[in-house]
Amino acid sequence: MAKFLKTALIAINQLPVTEDTLWLRVLGKRGTQKQAIDELVALPQQNPYRQTILQILANWRITINESDNLSEQDRELLMNLSPAYLKWQEETLEQGRVEGQRQMAENFLRVRFGELDPELASAIAPMLQLSPQELTRLLFNLEREELLLWLGNLPIQDDTSKQEAVERFLRVRFGELDPELASAIAPMLQLPSQELTSLLTTLSREQLLERFGVN
Repeated sequence: MAKFLKTALIAINQLPVTEDTLWLRVLGKRGTQKQAIDELVALPQQNPYRQTILQILANWRITINESDNLSEQDRELLMNLSPAYLKWQEETLEQGRVEGQRQMAENFLRVRFGELDPELASAIAPMLQLSPQELTRLLFNLEREELLLWLGNLPIQDDTSKQEAVERFLRVRFGELDPELASAIAPMLQLPSQELTSLLTTLSREQLLERFGVN
């Protein structure tokens, strides 16, 4: 037989369980496919192939699910593909939410302050870590310098300004500054400004009280 006509058969269920064979094993059957899909879903989001393969498997499931007459093999395949489909759906919705929130923040800053300069633009990524309710309160109530102080790179000038800034930020972010939160401010002020900024913008009220509240 001519060399160019030679072929090779691959037994997918006999492939070694490694990341290099993952993209073949997701095309397997039964336990082989199920295990491969579980491995795929568990890969870090930064993996360059993960999202592409998830989307392909999700589209495959959608196509099968639209069929009128499903065989037993089709139903088994639907079950195997479901984790990939659900993960793809979850991440797609999250990407849409984050992108929509980013667009809202950019538009609001542009309208409120007349332009979106590089300093304000650098504050948008930290804003997206907040809940929509918290972000809305901050955008409506904090001045440009305050937004840059907590979400940008503007330094705090002195301890008095630092305490006032913390009080105002907590009041705006959580809607009020109740006695419990107020009692946590003094220990917060012992932290370096960069660490304090990170904690104030990422920890929830309960987490702040757990770390800084008076027992």
